[in-house]
Amino acid sequence: MALNPRLLGPVLAAAIAIAAVAAPGAAAEVQHSFTSEVEPTELTGSGGVHEWKLGSATMKCAHVGLTGVLPNKTSDQMSLTPEFKECKLSGAFGSAPVTVTNTGCKTTFDSDTTPDPNTTKKEDAVVSLDCGHANVLSFAAVIEGEGVYFHFFDTHPEGVPVNQELHGASYEVIGEGLSGFGLSISMHVFGLQFLCTGARCEEFGLVEGTNKGGTTIGGYQVFGYADAKHEQKVNLGLSSP
Repeated sequence: MALNPRLLGPVLAAAIAIAAVAAPGAAAEVQHSFTSEVEPTELTGSGGVHEWKLGSATMKCAHVGLTGVLPNKTSDQMSLTPEFKECKLSGAFGSAPVTVTNTGCKTTFDSDTTPDPNTTKKEDAVVSLDCGHANVLSFAAVIEGEGVYFHFFDTHPEGVPVNQELHGASYEVIGEGLSGFGLSISMHVFGLQFLCTGARCEEFGLVEGTNKGGTTIGGYQVFGYADAKHEQKVNLGLSSP
């Protein structure tokens, strides 16, 4: 069952986001920047198991590959195109393999941190999915001959450059100077919106249409290179306020 993302309408920014306006009296935003030795910097990364909880469904991908470009030596945001591999959907029926299609969505990480409304003490960063309104990140599984589909989109109105933002990303500089420093990204995002289509949606406690309240959790390691062949490694960092 092939679906045209343009016919589905904007329904969500998938995966992952942070950033919220702090309530009166809350801690202020702490400003950081992603840093590199060269500009632009070619980015490549990878991650282990990435998990989604969508209603009673659990979807896990064993591996994640990432590519992107850091445009300047000092950048407030970093955009990475994810490629999810070896994915499975699990539920009361058992498990089924998942086919993933990304027609051009990028995950954008903000370097600044703000208080996370989902926790009492934690501060982290904003993540959003940038699909440009023309693209979609979709996950499809076939259960006993019937398809179920989860779609993630931009959720901001056409022409508005800021996607839906959700808290949940934190960063750490990793590696050694001689081999090049990189960035470790950890994500635990609440409140995802997504579109479920197919007769099986109800089996997962979802409506066939727009759903809210999904969560996603995963981690990446990202490294920078001065060349497109990824032969000249450079140091990545995160500036202090």
